[in-house]
Amino acid sequence: MRVIDAVSVLEHDGRLPVLYLRSFDDDDLYDPTVRIFFLNRPRYEAGLIRALRWLGPVIAIGRPGEQLPELGAARLYVPDRDWRQAVRYFLDTAVAVVIVLGKSQGLWWEIEEATRRAPPERLLLFLPYAEEVETRRSPWSHYYLFFRRRMTTKKTRGRLEIGRQERFALFRERFRRFFPCELPENIGEAQFLTFDSNWTPSLLETNRPSILANVSQLDRNTKMNINFQHTLRPFVTRLHSKRQRADQA
Repeated sequence: MRVIDAVSVLEHDGRLPVLYLRSFDDDDLYDPTVRIFFLNRPRYEAGLIRALRWLGPVIAIGRPGEQLPELGAARLYVPDRDWRQAVRYFLDTAVAVVIVLGKSQGLWWEIEEATRRAPPERLLLFLPYAEEVETRRSPWSHYYLFFRRRMTTKKTRGRLEIGRQERFALFRERFRRFFPCELPENIGEAQFLTFDSNWTPSLLETNRPSILANVSQLDRNTKMNINFQHTLRPFVTRLHSKRQRADQA
């Protein structure tokens, strides 16, 4: 209830923002790795924000009609008729644009606009391990299978991997014509895709949590485990250094 809105954050911070784009259906994406000391799994958004806030305040367009914002990116609420204009404005001004690959029409429009308006080296595509919306929001999953929901079985990991690959395949098929360079056919275990100034794509190597930092996790060997800050360090450092050179010039 004390979360600060995007307008207030931008007024007090002064830095250019990081724009966070996703399907509203993916606002509740949780990290499927298992932690002993959490009552529930943290959301992916929280890990992304911690890794990216060094670049600038992370903002997102808020879901229309929601009573309280999600924790994570600062929400900007605009009328339905103005959301496209707001997205275009921040695509033109943001220091980085983070896109959680999803399936909604609104997100596809945002990706199209991002490829047209944002410099390619500022784009970061996130390829999450995500349960389907119906599974994430079912009362059975939330209440009756609470402890099983915390445990990620081998069968569940396989299903999440298939779903992740399908998200990328759908993106690749729909948007390959927007990119002058060929997108990779297989993402392997990578969870992030970046581009250089010539639109050449590059998959970021996933950095796993160390044993010491990962002491609270049960499933240390699963390929779903990720250290967001270390994995995104090349992307964040590159943009931060570029901004410093621009400020000095």
